[in-house]
Amino acid sequence: MPTRNPEGELDGKDEVICPVDFDWTDHHMIRDKEFDKLFSGVPAGVEFVWISDSCHSGDLERDIPPRNSRFRRYPVPADIRWRQITAAKIGISGMGMNQGAAAPNVALVAGCKSTQTSADAVFNRRPNGALTYYLLKELGGANALRKPLATIVKEVSQALGKAKFSQKPQLDGSPAIAAQPFLAAVS
Repeated sequence: MPTRNPEGELDGKDEVICPVDFDWTDHHMIRDKEFDKLFSGVPAGVEFVWISDSCHSGDLERDIPPRNSRFRRYPVPADIRWRQITAAKIGISGMGMNQGAAAPNVALVAGCKSTQTSADAVFNRRPNGALTYYLLKELGGANALRKPLATIVKEVSQALGKAKFSQKPQLDGSPAIAAQPFLAAVS
């Protein structure tokens, strides 16, 4: 979403999460600035792992798909489209998790690459996101307490591929969090 500074000038883009009731209003979207506030509030010494089992979640940055795209589109209101075009002309671009995450204690496990969709399926007669299903299955394993998060995400990706899901989970953010066990015992 193009955004304006307090003086009304176009100053950049806000990436937004589009909830099921998304309608281009602030009340029905979650802006990256809201996530920045949440993430910057994670105290030192506390590690935060965000799991996003959603389409195009790879780096939490995705442009609106072209008109001939097979992905769901939300018709862009004319005033917002004009601001997008203006921002592009003057070289303003957005920042996703890869470029903008400065917090050393935050990591993102994304259900797929930013160019992919995350599958929903029925497992044991229960609807579930495919990433969520295989992640929970992996975390329930005997060695889950000892496996680094990076290894868990890699094994979940392999399980998804073996089950014929094309999505490729992504891990981004703190290398320290990725290298340690996800379910480390707290003392």
